[in-house]
Amino acid sequence: MKNSLSPSQYAVTSIILMSVFKLSALPGMLAASSGRDIWISVSVMLAGEILTLAFIIPVSVRGGLMAVGEKYGNFVYSLIAVPVIAVSVIKILVYVADVNAFTSSYLFYNTSTDKVGIVFVIAAAYIATKGFKGIGRSVLVAVWFIPLILIIGLVFGKADLDFARLRPVAASDAEHLFRSLDSSLFWGFDLSPLMFCSLKGSAERSKTATKRIYISVFAAVTAASAVIAFVYAAYIAVYGGATYISPHAFAALGSFNVVNTEIGSIDWPAVVTWLAFAVLMISFSFAAVGEGAKTYGIKAPIAIIFAAIAVCVIGPLFFYNFEKAVEFAKTPIKYVVFGINILLPPAAFILVMRKSARGQRRAYEARV
Repeated sequence: MKNSLSPSQYAVTSIILMSVFKLSALPGMLAASSGRDIWISVSVMLAGEILTLAFIIPVSVRGGLMAVGEKYGNFVYSLIAVPVIAVSVIKILVYVADVNAFTSSYLFYNTSTDKVGIVFVIAAAYIATKGFKGIGRSVLVAVWFIPLILIIGLVFGKADLDFARLRPVAASDAEHLFRSLDSSLFWGFDLSPLMFCSLKGSAERSKTATKRIYISVFAAVTAASAVIAFVYAAYIAVYGGATYISPHAFAALGSFNVVNTEIGSIDWPAVVTWLAFAVLMISFSFAAVGEGAKTYGIKAPIAIIFAAIAVCVIGPLFFYNFEKAVEFAKTPIKYVVFGINILLPPAAFILVMRKSARGQRRAYEARV
């Protein structure tokens, strides 16, 4: 099935969805308001995302949101699927602007970022037509770039990590920390599209095997969240109070503070890796749009193509630079996005866990 992922693909995809856009512009934006405490702010955000994942995994184990449609009909399905799809498209628009800013900073100088964004949208939409299975396979290939970055950095770079720069820890009051977290809510809670995919073979597995998958995926994502929080701490350890002037954390840390003139810039593996992950994350959101549209009789590739066209038309009009996208992400739309992504996973969880009225009637008739 094109909408299914193996447990390893599901775990790595979850990690990519929750991390890729937290490691680009977000650290600099958080540092502008939270200073040295950005790792505490992002840890709170990650804890909330892990909580939503605890509801999302069982939904995927039981077949995804398609199972909700089969049990309760299209109306109940639409109450959950349509808001998730809408949020996915809104996030794509902002995240494409982030990709534009990233590419214009590192790859394409003096080039219209609108055109660059269209290229990446087309690539993401094409990957999305291969379904969640194709994206999952691509993610497992791309993740091997991370050890490559580490090896190149250790061989050619020189890390200047001084964790004393984190002191004093939690110097800001709680209100200040949560205010800075509030301004960056849009960049969190990206796991809801996972509800459209299922875990491969989960229906045929025993309860013990299913529980083991649940625990292993949840543990892998929790461990990755700790690594993300550590990256934020390392970011402060490298740049100290000047963190806010470095716009893209992953590339900045990937270069290990050194540009080696003999082999050229050594941040290129981090640049390529981040772009690969960004495109895969955007493609996953497109795939969720396509999967969600199938219930209404629309073929997934058709829905993905129309979504991509909408992004290519709307993006240059309203998000022609990253500053405009950031302004939009700080409007009350962030609360709508947050509310949908935090409330609908538990709702979907309750629906897939309980028996439908039809199922209860059949069970009663079987007992009688």
